[in-house]
This record gives sequence, C-alpha cells and structure tokens, in this order.
Amino acid sequence: MTQELINTEEVLRPGKSLVVAIDGPSGSGKSSVSKEVAHRLRLAYLDTGAMYRALTWFCLDNGTDLHDGAAVEAAARGLSLEISTGPLDEYVRVGGADVTLAIREPAISAAVSTVATTLGARTELIRRQRELIETHHRRMVVEGRDITTVVAPHAEVRMLLTASEEARLRRRGIQLGGSQSAEQLAAQVTRRDEKDSTVVNFTRAADGVVTLDSSELDFAETVEAALSIVNSVVNHRAPALTEPGQRQPNRAGTAVPARWTTAWSRPVGWVLDHVLYRTSVSGRSNVPATGPVIFAANHISFLDGPVMFGAAPRAMHILVKQEMFSGFLGRVLLASGQLAVDRAGDRAALVTAKEVLDAGRCIGILPEGTRGAEKRPPSTRGSPGLH
Repeated sequence: MTQELINTEEVLRPGKSLVVAIDGPSGSGKSSVSKEVAHRLRLAYLDTGAMYRALTWFCLDNGTDLHDGAAVEAAARGLSLEISTGPLDEYVRVGGADVTLAIREPAISAAVSTVATTLGARTELIRRQRELIETHHRRMVVEGRDITTVVAPHAEVRMLLTASEEARLRRRGIQLGGSQSAEQLAAQVTRRDEKDSTVVNFTRAADGVVTLDSSELDFAETVEAALSIVNSVVNHRAPALTEPGQRQPNRAGTAVPARWTTAWSRPVGWVLDHVLYRTSVSGRSNVPATGPVIFAANHISFLDGPVMFGAAPRAMHILVKQEMFSGFLGRVLLASGQLAVDRAGDRAALVTAKEVLDAGRCIGILPEGTRGAEKRPPSTRGSPGLH
C-alpha cells in the first residue's frame, strides 16, 4: 500500500474543524491510506507512530535505559523533535539530525513497544500530538493506536482500519522492500501489537468508531472506502454507530480555536481601527474583564466584523458565514480564530460557540444581514452596535 492517487476531493467543512482519527494494528495500511486520505481531502497529516519511533531512537542513541520509566519520561520531555505534517512530505528530525530512515530499522521496531508502553512518555507525546492538531486548526488526519479513544476522542470522524494477520504481514513485507525475514516481520507486526495492547485497545472499535476491514481490498479500494466513511459521517449519513438507546457522540467535537489565534490578529485589528478607520469607542468599561461574553452588533458594512474585533476590549471569535472561508481570506479567518456558520441552519456551529463561552471566552455575532444605503437598519445609539 504505497501508491499515491492523484484526484482530490471537494473541501469538506470549509472553515470548520475536521479531524479524521484513524487507529489500527501494524501492517493494516493505516499510514499509506491516511496519507492519501489527507492528500485527497487537503488536510494536514500526522503519523504518531513515527513520534514514538523517534523517541526510541533518541533513547538508544543517548544510552537511556528503556526499562527505567522515569528516564524514558525525562527523555520524552527533552526530545527535540521535528516531524512533517504534510501528506506528500516525510521527514523526522531529532536534535536537527535526519532520522527518517533510521527510525524504521529493525532495532527500533524491536524496542519501540517498550517506550510506547511507558505511561509518562506516552502522556508527553500525546500532549505534543494534541498541540499539533490545534496548530493546524483542527484540520488533520491523525493515525496511530489510541487516536480515536485518547488523543482525539471528539474527532469529527473516527475510524478503525484493520486487516487479517496474513494481509498485514504481506503488506509490511512489501513496505520494507523484502529486507526482513519472516521472523522479523512477525516481531514487528504481531508481537508488537500484543505488547502495545497492554496500554491501549486498538483491535476493537470503541463506541462511535467505524470499522474498515481492508483484508480483501487493494490500496485504491481502501482509500475510496475510507473517503466514503468520512463523507458519510460529515454529511450525517452514517449508519448508527452505537447501540440502541445510546447517544451519538457530538461531532462538533472540541473545535474551540486555540487561544493563540487571536494573539497575533488583535494588534492588527487595533491598528486598522485606530490608524486607518480612526474609530471612536465608548462603553468599553461595561465589558466584564473575565468570563463568557457575547458581543452583538448591527451589520451595515463588510468592515463591521474587523472593526468590532479590533475595538472590543477582549479577544473574540466571530461567527462568520461559511461562504467567506475560501482562498486567502478563508486562511486569514481560520488563523485569527473565527468560526464558520452555515446560515441555512448549523447546530454544530452553535455547539462550538457554546464551547467557546463555556471556556470563559467571547463570541461575536452580527445578526443584521442587510447592507447598502437602501436597506440600512435603524440607528442603534444607546445600545451595543456600530454607527
């Protein structure tokens, strides 16, 4: 499963979170399939297994005792790691050294389970994985062994990719170019799975996780099946994923923008307000310094959002119509922490907005939607608004 397909799909959920979490045992094809799914959906991609391999390489390189949990945890915290997050680019660097090929050597494969089952080290790498998901605005395909249950349990799409042992051994042998013996392949695939399963269950789908068995599918067929699952779940066409009477998981997930998204854009908004537009602001002292706040204003110009964003005394996340999240403007809106909403009806956007408020942050809304001299709303002097 190493081919690359050339087609790309229509962008799903533009301007919104779309985390595709894929778990599976060794040799199931999850890396190659996940890369292609990320490429086709134009999402970032993260191979979490490579992070554990990089830590294993680092421990062996500096002589860390792999059976000393405290030492391995300390190594995880001190690990200087760079890892690619693009589906068409692959690199892993530790301390500036390229270890992309070295981490796939049999010695690393034989030792990685010992590192991966060290809970302190696992906690540190999970923290980094979640951080990378947020850095990419929660638009990423993430694959590993505990993504659907631990790293990203609220991902919009959660999938378990599995295959028979025979198929997994065959695929891993092809992936490694026939460079390893049957004994080495068995150690990489079945024995490693047995050891890793002591800390995380990646052989059975948790509630809300869709199982994709690729035993009888080739690469292209598996990719198409995975894309079909993504489209079905995102468009709410998936079959029931839980037992009767159980609540379906909320697919809005934890799509609250990272706090840093407003850190860079607030000064830009201030400059626009005070230098370019020379905005006069009154009533700032009426805004609570902490806790959830909803900023609501009339909407008579396309400049209203940027003006409100820069003039408010606190950072906010504005609900912006979904159509704006395309091209360069869409990237700016995402990077500045704004939220997309489908004006025809969007429960997921409301759930996300509530999560922002529950976190003690601010939401901005511009409910008046008629602009132009002939359809200006009445003056809002004396109430929150833009004049």
